[in-house]
Amino acid sequence: MKHQAPLALALALSLAALAGTHARATTQLVNIDILPESGSLPARYSPPAVMISVGDTVEWVNRDPNDLHNVLFDQLGHDGPELRESESDFVTFSQPGTYRYTCVPHPAMTGIVVVAAGPIQRSFVPLASRILTG
Repeated sequence: MKHQAPLALALALSLAALAGTHARATTQLVNIDILPESGSLPARYSPPAVMISVGDTVEWVNRDPNDLHNVLFDQLGHDGPELRESESDFVTFSQPGTYRYTCVPHPAMTGIVVVAAGPIQRSFVPLASRILTG
């Protein structure tokens, strides 16, 4: 019986390590829509903030039929192309950190991508979005 406890612990730790490795090897594609002005709402990124893991890719899709938009990350040196309706821009994040971005033609449009070093629980992403945007 004494030998079973260390064996069970070793097995549990091995399974946890494998689960962590599997989660880190899986990358996600996260979509952000660029929405047009609507009533009292200005053109905007939706959602305005996302939390992802290193290696994940974010896709911005312009849903605005009336204006060109882009995604500018000063920190990354990424000045995306001006997007027409239904066109996309992609960025894959290789380093953890907080990355703020804006739309060059519409400087009031801003967003945040928070990149975690390890896997995150996707159920926390909407909460993180609310916290980051106030």
